[in-house]
Amino acid sequence: MKTEEIGLSGAVKMSGSYLDNDKVIYTYSALGNLQYQSEKYLLLLIGDYQISRSSNTDFQDAAFLHLRYNRPLREKITAEAFMQIQDDKISLLKYRFLTGMGARFALVQDASIKMNFGIIPMYEFEELLDVTSTTHQNFRFSQYLNVVLNLSETANFYTTTYFQPIYNQWEDYRMHNESRLVVSITESINLNITNTYSWDSDPPSGAPKKRISLKVGFGLDF
Repeated sequence: MKTEEIGLSGAVKMSGSYLDNDKVIYTYSALGNLQYQSEKYLLLLIGDYQISRSSNTDFQDAAFLHLRYNRPLREKITAEAFMQIQDDKISLLKYRFLTGMGARFALVQDASIKMNFGIIPMYEFEELLDVTSTTHQNFRFSQYLNVVLNLSETANFYTTTYFQPIYNQWEDYRMHNESRLVVSITESINLNITNTYSWDSDPPSGAPKKRISLKVGFGLDF
């Protein structure tokens, strides 16, 4: 996030592929964010959509919308609150609603590296894509570590790892890491290489525990 700039800013990133060798296989990815930074708070909206499909099989079909509010309390402590809604057909998730609030702590804030640690207790409600439309309600401790490395004037590396156990069942947890390399081609166009890894210790019956993806695409900043 460009937290040093007052006003409205955003970015859009898209990538895709198409393959036809008797069976058509296509993939599409779109990620956008819009944020407003004032002198006292930051409001951030993120949307993401991923699909990978052949004529008779869905390899990936997921989307989410995330709204976050940040307000600095002290020099290295920021209050955070968020709401999120998502779906994921491969994980048999019809929809999941999340909301929570907590704090982010700035561990390192140098010109070459920034490191933040966040703790956000959250409420979760989800409905599954099964015969009985099973629903779950849980409270989870969402903890994350975010690192930003300024590799050069034109290249930056970002990585964020989330760990989210149920508050009274720590053996039931989700873990997610996203690492991204961004290389500027022009002032507003950049190359993105993103790797994600997800693990769910107790997924719905028939859904995978592990998810790994590697994506390459272009982004437009404004």
